[in-house]
Amino acid sequence: MPFCQNIKKDITTVITIFLSHSAYRYVLAQKWQTQVLERHRVYWFSLSPDTYHLLG
Repeated sequence: MPFCQNIKKDITTVITIFLSHSAYRYVLAQKWQTQVLERHRVYWFSLSPDTYHLLG
């Protein structure tokens, strides 16, 4: 059943790519957030709590 094996292999590849892509994006997001927070620390803290909550 080479056809079934190929499908299984493709699914595994897709999942692996998806997971590594998600991890990569997560790391990028973390780095970006850290940089933004460091750079705009005074700005973030000068915002009202409501605005801060909206911006996440």
